[in-house]
Amino acid sequence: MAARSERTLRELVRIIAGRFLGMVVVFLLVVAAAGVATWHAPKWYQSEVQLLAKPSQIANPLETPGIMRDQVILYISTLRALISSDRVLGAVLLRLDETATLSAEAAAKLKWPEGEAVKKFIAANTERIDELRERLTVVTPGGPDATFTQTLKVQVIWPEERELAVKLGKDSCKLAAARALQIAQDVVAAYELRYAELELKRATDATKFLSDKSLAAARIDLAGAEAATEAFIRDKAGPDMVDIATMSGRGVGAAGKASLATTYAEKMSTIEEMIAGLESIKAALQTQLALQDGNAIAVPDSIMAVNTSVKALEAKILELKLHINSLTPRYTEDYKEVMTARSELADAMKEFRNELKKQLTRTQQELDALTAKRDNINIRFKADSERLRTLAISTAEWKRLLAAQEASQSRYDTEMERVVSATTARELSSVAIMLTILGDPSQPDPDKPAKPIMLLNLILAVVGGFILSLIYAFSADHFDHSLKSIDEAERYLGVPVLTSVPKLGRRMIRAKRGV
Repeated sequence: MAARSERTLRELVRIIAGRFLGMVVVFLLVVAAAGVATWHAPKWYQSEVQLLAKPSQIANPLETPGIMRDQVILYISTLRALISSDRVLGAVLLRLDETATLSAEAAAKLKWPEGEAVKKFIAANTERIDELRERLTVVTPGGPDATFTQTLKVQVIWPEERELAVKLGKDSCKLAAARALQIAQDVVAAYELRYAELELKRATDATKFLSDKSLAAARIDLAGAEAATEAFIRDKAGPDMVDIATMSGRGVGAAGKASLATTYAEKMSTIEEMIAGLESIKAALQTQLALQDGNAIAVPDSIMAVNTSVKALEAKILELKLHINSLTPRYTEDYKEVMTARSELADAMKEFRNELKKQLTRTQQELDALTAKRDNINIRFKADSERLRTLAISTAEWKRLLAAQEASQSRYDTEMERVVSATTARELSSVAIMLTILGDPSQPDPDKPAKPIMLLNLILAVVGGFILSLIYAFSADHFDHSLKSIDEAERYLGVPVLTSVPKLGRRMIRAKRGV
């Protein structure tokens, strides 16, 4: 069968008309499923309370509005952090559990849980606290550009708890709406209690700090540590300060001495090997020069390796000896060519011995130089070892001074943070940011949950049902390989249709195998 080409508009209409009933079924199933799922899904209810944060007064008339705005924004940021803290959310959930079975009047009279009870609850209910944190939102409609006032909303969204509703014998929707309202109220109340507690703690810390004057003592301690460090650099370290600072970062002591010894040992090993090689050459040269028999030549390869002239003379001597040996059986000693060869051999032997003497002199000079270098290395090693020992002592003292200075600096920084905290507490008490509740939290309507939204889900279901019905129609047609029209017959059979017999009672005209 030939591959299908792009569909014509008539074929598209034919596909949709032929599968219309199935498309309607798919569409209705999707919409019905979405409606049923939305109807039976847990309902969520939202409650919100609107607040106003503003300065109670302007203590300094020269203070600009921009500075005051920054103070308000800082306060709002602190508010967000406190409302989302484990301490506030744990207290809210603990109170929610305690008041679950109480009436509204009894719940209003119930005291807020104490600190230890809240800490135990937080340790055992971290997941519940994280869930509440996700369901809690602080919204600032005024935005960051608000000046002297800042409105904000605390929004809480809470789901149905059907098992709890059955246990308490209440309607789950009404229970969820009531609990959302209660949480919105309790979050604001818990924040105010926690804020007051922290303000009291700041004031107490400030009073204690001002009484013992620990910052002054920390400043004196830091100044003494810095003076000791400067005195060490000036009086003891001097020009060695760079080396001391470097060694303090790398570490000294046994490891440093071992590294120094290893370095010098490597140098000494190389020089000793070179001296041993020169001693061997020297001994071979002396042995060769001590021979009385001028005809004996036994120069080691080590000598010829360092002196190519000796190698060339040895080759020349051997060549002359061979030449004389070839002439002796045939001629007498008085024969001119034999006398000439012997004279050349004597001259070559003399030159050979002279070259050996020169090489012995050069070898001795190299030995003297290497021996002096070895002695200098030994002297330098002793001097460097002594310097390393001195630097190690100075480095240890330098590290001690640095550690003392860092400890003093850390103590001073800690005390300075306490000063800043105390100053902030005093400033907040002198120019307070007032938090005003602009109204009661909104009462959720049990019949109108915040989510799921039935209308929105139905609209999405209609769009999805329409798309799935089209997918169904075209998928069914794709896997149906029967010929359904004159166009398909001509396209796939490759011959023209001469006539067709219409099938009565159907809107679509189909080819009835008339070719």
